[in-house]
Amino acid sequence: MRKTVALTALVGLLAFSGMAQVKEYYVEAGFGAGVGFTSLDGTDFSKLITGSVSDFAIEFAIKGGMGLFDGLPLYATIEYGGIGHMFFDNRDYIQFNSYLLGPGLMYYPIPQLQLAASVGYSFTANSANDGIVDNSSSGIAWNLSAGYEIGEGRRRALVGLKYINTYNELDKTKVTMNSSAVCVFVRYVWRNR
Repeated sequence: MRKTVALTALVGLLAFSGMAQVKEYYVEAGFGAGVGFTSLDGTDFSKLITGSVSDFAIEFAIKGGMGLFDGLPLYATIEYGGIGHMFFDNRDYIQFNSYLLGPGLMYYPIPQLQLAASVGYSFTANSANDGIVDNSSSGIAWNLSAGYEIGEGRRRALVGLKYINTYNELDKTKVTMNSSAVCVFVRYVWRNR
């Protein structure tokens, strides 16, 4: 299923690029950190555990894109990214990992300000200090972000804020898992403009 989704997204992006006169290409990669929320069958996971715990979320993204129209700072993108939402205390941890693979759009209303959104196929790879919790699922994920580019030329840094939401049904347990996070991120950016 994952290979089919990836191939469909790639073919769609290439077909769309054939319709447009592509003059600009874009690549970004980086990480972020923030706070997360995970519910299982609609119940906040933090209410299902005892003891003193802390929420912590990390995110990553690798994104490639191309300018759609000459003179308009609008890009079609494909993104592979994810969030890890960890609950931990002084002895144990459990981490809910959700991933996104799918297309998106990115727009620059002013030269340094980037607004972006992606939506796509989601899957999980959850883990705990005592082993794998549930490593198979299918679902949907989406994100919204705003960032500011720092630097000159083709290579720059992008600093911003991102909201991520994933929804999956775990295959083994049939539990629905919804994870979300708000993270501050830093990215490496390359554009051939």
